[in-house]
Amino acid sequence: MLNKYPLLINNRPNMKITFDDFKILSFCNGMTDIKTIMKETGMSKLKVLMILKKYQKRGKMRIKYTIGAK
Repeated sequence: MLNKYPLLINNRPNMKITFDDFKILSFCNGMTDIKTIMKETGMSKLKVLMILKKYQKRGKMRIKYTIGAK
């Protein structure tokens, strides 16, 4: 279900980030989805979602389309 929703970076992080984080964040341009990021980086869905959630909590990125918004 999450594969359909593109991701969007709000602000580039001004902090030190790991190379894996950089690879994933570089794909978050508003046109790619989680499935594409998984294929391009070779990472598991769990790893990708954990990194995205970390930056979403910090307010550095957001999901472009919300899922089941109430």
